[in-house]
Amino acid sequence: MRTMRIVHVSIIFILLFHTMGQTLAEAKESWFTRMDLDDTTAPFNNLLIYKAFTNPTTNPYLTQLTFFIKAANDLFQFIRKETVYIAQFELTVLIQNSKEITVASKITKKEIRTADFTDTNSRDLFSNIQFDFLLTPGEYTLYIEITDLETRNPFRHQENIILPDFYSKPLSVTDILFFNSIDSDNQFPDIPVIYSQQDSVLWAKCYVQSKIDSLSFVSIKKVILNKNRQLVAVDSFYIQLDSAITPVAIELENPLDFGQYTLSLEISNGIAELKIDEPFYIRWRDHSTWLPDFSELIHTMRYIMEPAQWKQLISLPKEEQERMIETFWQEIDPIPSTVENELEDEYFRRIAISNQYFSTWTEERKGWQTDRGRIYIIYGKPSLVENPSVSAGDFSSYEIWVYNHLQKRFVFFDRLGSGNYQLIAEEQL
Repeated sequence: MRTMRIVHVSIIFILLFHTMGQTLAEAKESWFTRMDLDDTTAPFNNLLIYKAFTNPTTNPYLTQLTFFIKAANDLFQFIRKETVYIAQFELTVLIQNSKEITVASKITKKEIRTADFTDTNSRDLFSNIQFDFLLTPGEYTLYIEITDLETRNPFRHQENIILPDFYSKPLSVTDILFFNSIDSDNQFPDIPVIYSQQDSVLWAKCYVQSKIDSLSFVSIKKVILNKNRQLVAVDSFYIQLDSAITPVAIELENPLDFGQYTLSLEISNGIAELKIDEPFYIRWRDHSTWLPDFSELIHTMRYIMEPAQWKQLISLPKEEQERMIETFWQEIDPIPSTVENELEDEYFRRIAISNQYFSTWTEERKGWQTDRGRIYIIYGKPSLVENPSVSAGDFSSYEIWVYNHLQKRFVFFDRLGSGNYQLIAEEQL
């Protein structure tokens, strides 16, 4: 048992080392860049998040395109000026048509001020920016650039988007936006769509456009499905169309366990029918990171718990498992005086990152279940990742992770070319 305890404490120390000494931004700039990975696509670890939302206008020849953009504090370099920390950034959005002609652009500069140094490295504090454009329906290319004015380091993103013609059909509907209260007209939508189990009511909103007269009714069927597409809740109701474009607010009661869900709306005006789906997530309590479902969470705890503890955990009823997990994290909280549990946050961030980058879909293995995921969760990002080839030009079946501060390296080998790199050697440098 003494040996197990030493291993357990060592893992906690390693996690603490990376929690205090590194940021996700550093991981992006070094390791993920070296591996040609872009961690800004993950829906739960983003430093820069945006949603492009299109909706009809009273002019049938124009569609409104709205960009909701969130930039995390950890993306920027803060400078201390007297008792305040200040960061500045510039955001540019440019839109080109199919002929590569710029048809719209907007630019803004923002300043972030905080008296609390811990806010400067926060991945959960965001600056919200909203840009609105009026464009004709069609295909466009979107360019986003955000630049830290202190370091002059830019972050760029490009993608193709389609602006629908809402008036070309007898019935059309926008995408779904999510909010945490019904007063959504003056609110920034929730992106990514991640809620806590403690949020009692959620709100979804969309806009319906119908060509039939304004006194007509539209039927709406609301369906909530879990990640396995199993039915969780269903409800049907009618709304009266008071104009050609009618907002629809939908209340979602939240007796849901944490995990991934889909809100499905089936809409009919008697002439046409359509269906829209939108995913959303429920996180565990008010945890800052989205987690897998509870049964999966239990199994991920084996990397941080002693073997005897974990065996006890999996043998308990669910309610007792929740209490045991809460007690476990409280006992190893590195800074009990803070609201956050820095070790817990870092641990589950690593699980999320492992699932994002190391999952092997051909074998249906989540990233945390793979050897690379396990090593990343325990030791954090490597100092160096090497991909040696057997001969020039060959794709490497090997991946070597070097940890300079631990004087260790791990050698992985992809035997089948499936992307599942298995650990074949653990060596001291």
